[in-house]
Amino acid sequence: MHAAEVADLARRAERLLDAGDAERAAEMLQEPTRSEDCPVELLGLRTRACYELDRLDEAEALGRTLLRRQEGPAAWHGLGLTLQLQRRYAEAEEAFRAAIRHEPHYALAHEALSDLVWMRTGDLASAVGELDRALRREPRPALVAVMVRHLVRAGAAPQAYQLALRALPHARPDDPTLHVSAARAAQRLDDPRRAVAHAREACAAAPGRRALRELLAETLLQADDPAPALDILAELLATDPGDQSALALQALGWRMTDDPRYRELHDYQRMVRSYTIDPPAGWPDLAAFLSDLAGVLHRLHDTGSRTLGQSHQGGSKTWRNLARSHDPVVKALLAAIRGPVGDYCAALASGGGPLARVGGDWRVKSAWSVRLAPGGWHSSHYHPDGWISSAFYVELPEGPASAREGWLKFGEPPFATAAGLQADHFVEPKPGRLVLFPSYMLHGTTPSGGERPRLAVAFDVVPADQRTS
Repeated sequence: MHAAEVADLARRAERLLDAGDAERAAEMLQEPTRSEDCPVELLGLRTRACYELDRLDEAEALGRTLLRRQEGPAAWHGLGLTLQLQRRYAEAEEAFRAAIRHEPHYALAHEALSDLVWMRTGDLASAVGELDRALRREPRPALVAVMVRHLVRAGAAPQAYQLALRALPHARPDDPTLHVSAARAAQRLDDPRRAVAHAREACAAAPGRRALRELLAETLLQADDPAPALDILAELLATDPGDQSALALQALGWRMTDDPRYRELHDYQRMVRSYTIDPPAGWPDLAAFLSDLAGVLHRLHDTGSRTLGQSHQGGSKTWRNLARSHDPVVKALLAAIRGPVGDYCAALASGGGPLARVGGDWRVKSAWSVRLAPGGWHSSHYHPDGWISSAFYVELPEGPASAREGWLKFGEPPFATAAGLQADHFVEPKPGRLVLFPSYMLHGTTPSGGERPRLAVAFDVVPADQRTS
């Protein structure tokens, strides 16, 4: 292929991958990457496509070919991600370390390595050891941001905030990275005044970035100053009415100001619906299917499933996207939810509003499982990359339960408010129950009771024509 042809093909494939259409990208790249001397740029893109399609054996083979052709930090990092999804954690860790040896300040590899070591050990010093050494050599903003995120997630927000403050004088005026880091750390410290100040500085450094304006709106709400936050959110939603983050924050702002429009976005009777799935073909009843599904999911939850920065507290989350799973039991679940999701989409479309678009064709963008230990819970959160979100209950603790143990709850702010706002809607979990709701709705759970774990599957649905996140 001529250089111009390679460049054009790479651009088209990368656009497809960035838009979430890995299948078409992989198909487009298959023939051009068959030859031994195919351009490494195309080889790297096909590796990424196979990874996103959960074709991990193929992604690993392509990744190792890429390393033989052109060894570098990005190739090692990509191989490490593939190995991690295969639960080959020691090999993945070595791949991330190899990436860092090639480029000591490669932020993506540092983040992956620190998360993986934490996941395997739960030891903060070990998790950030390599990152700390790199920062001592040169405190680049991208690496400081990785360290701040990790410290905040690990419950060390005071150290995270001080680290961001020390690095701020060295940041470029047009780089908002460290002000964002400082704002997030200040939020976790429940210091909204400082969080707002840093969010304003971040917006000034990079005017026009939606994510920064949403951060400012969020910090203003936490500072109990909803009026300017709602102005910002109205402007954002005028250009993207389906922005789930802006909708979530707007709903919270309306609730804080007793605006009746809150009930339009949190119309629980219409928007939160429960279904019991039918037993998939091949199983005599729902109990038999749930038993088989639980067996599959428990095998996916291992000691390597400990995660940072997730909504669940006291439990584990699977790494692989179950929407791409080849397991027949998981595929049966995905088939079984099609009827309820279709019914839900039709109901929302008939009522209009920001989610009316899901009344057409839809797809499951991502799916995962969470296993909560006794006493575990989900903190209040929303799903910015979905349109419809879910909770499907597979296995629950046996025996009598206290009031609302492990129940799904809605509307609780993710931070303390002056009015002391609490959850304003609850749904009881039951094995085989599927709960569907808009992705922008703040939701979490009460602590799980009993003496056994609670096992659930969650997934996000988007319109079929939505390929960007």
